[in-house]
Amino acid sequence: MNLKNLKNINKKKAIVFIAILLLIIMVTKSCFNKKVKFEMPPTAVEVENMQNRNVLKTVILSATLDAKRDVILYPRTTGKYYKTVRKEGSKVKKNDTIALIERDEIGATYERLKVEATISGIVGDIYPNVGDRVDINTPIALIVSPGTIRAKVKVPQLYYPKLKVGNKAFARVDSYPDKIFTGKIYLIKPVVDSSKRTVDVEIVIDNDEGMIKHGMFANVELVLDGVFDKPSIPTRAIKEDEKGKYVFVLGAENKAEKRYIQTGFETDMLTEVISGISNEEKVVIVDFGLTEGETLVIIEK
Repeated sequence: MNLKNLKNINKKKAIVFIAILLLIIMVTKSCFNKKVKFEMPPTAVEVENMQNRNVLKTVILSATLDAKRDVILYPRTTGKYYKTVRKEGSKVKKNDTIALIERDEIGATYERLKVEATISGIVGDIYPNVGDRVDINTPIALIVSPGTIRAKVKVPQLYYPKLKVGNKAFARVDSYPDKIFTGKIYLIKPVVDSSKRTVDVEIVIDNDEGMIKHGMFANVELVLDGVFDKPSIPTRAIKEDEKGKYVFVLGAENKAEKRYIQTGFETDMLTEVISGISNEEKVVIVDFGLTEGETLVIIEK
């Protein structure tokens, strides 16, 4: 092989090498310029539909319940307690005979004296035993009217400006843990107890079914302010920026959507929503630094 042929071969090899090198550079550059698509994992959130509720500021107080109207019956003369005609728990009408008293004056015979109910209601207590001596100051029986029950509570003076006759109240008794009895304020004493810094308030509670008994203990939730049966969401779901208050809702393809809302009455737990979202939309209640457009996954309660 002569020198000229050798040079031609080396020249061809060089061209092929350069072509391969250029191809490698182009492929490598293409790979580096290509953007790698990275998707964040879905954000776990707790959601809740907006719903109509009572949004209330309340104070919870303890009370012993008693009949709003009750009477104690006394005999009109002295003698011995002869007989119980209507037992404790019996329903009675006005003028029904509750008990009989035997007058024991020496040398005289009298018809047994009737002790009669002065109101309709239920016999709450029979105090004496048969044979006991009684006089005009001896209590014979307690008659209670069970239709309404009275609760007397002492409200801290801090809440006095919010107290109004007619404000609603809710009572719960241990005997019926799943039952809420409704009532309202009917009397607010115009003075403050200087030693306890409290105001005496009386509440009447509906007891048409007769479930509450005279003397039961109750926790009374007294409404100070608020709105009833209004669209509301948990207050912790609401955030605020320079434009106003907003929430995140579960949007299309489970993406977070930012919604500005108009709110009404607010408490630490619930806030009334006037506009901005509908009852059908799922509002994000619990999130951790959520931003609009994030993919969401719902935490099952």
